[in-house]
Amino acid sequence: MKLIQKYTLFIYIFSINFELWDPFNTGIDFFLTKVSALLYIFSTLPEFILFFSIKNYKKFLVPIFIFFGILTYMNYINQSKGYSVYFNIPFFLNLIIMLVSLNHSRIENKLLLKCLFVFSISLVVFTVMYMFGIQTDSSFEDRITVLNNNQNELGLKLAISILVLLVIVRENRLNLNRFRYLFYLIIPIMFIFMVKTGSRVAFISLILGLITYFLLQGKNITINKILKIVPIFVIALIIWQFILKNSVLLSRLFSTVNEGDLSGRDIRWLASIDLISKNQLFGQGETGYSKNIEPLLGFYSSPHNVFIEILCYTGVVGLIIFSIFLLRVIVSAAKSYYYKNELLPLVLLFPIFGMILSGQIIGTKIAWIIFTYIIAFSMSNNYKKNSIRKHNHLKSNNSLIYLNKLKKQNQKIF
Repeated sequence: MKLIQKYTLFIYIFSINFELWDPFNTGIDFFLTKVSALLYIFSTLPEFILFFSIKNYKKFLVPIFIFFGILTYMNYINQSKGYSVYFNIPFFLNLIIMLVSLNHSRIENKLLLKCLFVFSISLVVFTVMYMFGIQTDSSFEDRITVLNNNQNELGLKLAISILVLLVIVRENRLNLNRFRYLFYLIIPIMFIFMVKTGSRVAFISLILGLITYFLLQGKNITINKILKIVPIFVIALIIWQFILKNSVLLSRLFSTVNEGDLSGRDIRWLASIDLISKNQLFGQGETGYSKNIEPLLGFYSSPHNVFIEILCYTGVVGLIIFSIFLLRVIVSAAKSYYYKNELLPLVLLFPIFGMILSGQIIGTKIAWIIFTYIIAFSMSNNYKKNSIRKHNHLKSNNSLIYLNKLKKQNQKIF
């Protein structure tokens, strides 16, 4: 059963990048991920008490489930004709997968790191598809995509995968053999693929992640580190601009800097802020937002900013509760670096921030997998520390008992 649970989770993770692919023409949105997610959840039901317990992760799970409850309630009371779907199934599944895999990670060593590795392997497959022109498309602004994935989302996923593969190959936390170095051959192609998606936020997230990773290795930031790293990135940027001087990403970056071009996000933000003012405390749910944003924009679009999105859906109350969860995750990532010198949780926050500031994460599966990894790693450290403290405490108590016995024996002798 343990093998079934582990591999159904891996299948789910692998399927995330293929969620828009419908090989059986079912007409069901995200068919592969829904099926694989349900298979994983069903495989854990025989051990329901173990896998569905919130006991060890209350400080993370309680606020995010409260947020989901508020969101569902606001969706329900703001229903109207044509806007009646009040239960957000993708978000709910993300939370259930988080709960189950958190408990799963307690019995399976390095489970979530393995999940990130599997996710990265699926992006390697995507990169091979890009190399051979399989299911690729560049009709939208000459920005490349595979299997009709959104270019910005695909770019961020590639950035995440590059960071994960780099850390796994360099640090070998999964005890892979020497063949792992072959990933160094595919990483530059993944980088070019990411650039071809035209995603500015993915490029910036990757660069910031790489700089952070190399600067913070060994905890101490020294002048020598800076001197070694800066020329590498300067050369990389020069080569990148030389090769891709006519690329869509370069022109989009320049338009952002020179013209403040945000691809229409500023218009969406202004329209969303107008809706927030109608119910600042509790928002109007996804149902109310969907109904009211169309007359303002002329079409439906998410705010492309998670904080604004949450304010629209659940108001200030929802934003505060969600921020508590997010802040605890960020603190956990910082503690993982500070106490265990583990940089990957900290580095992966950059793509997450990219999603938060320019996209959405409520239904974004990889975002919740990263949250789960950060939480699981930090809590496993706490568990080990507590075990050590408990062991030392018992050891000291046993020593005291032994000394007292010796003392009594000496008193009897004399």
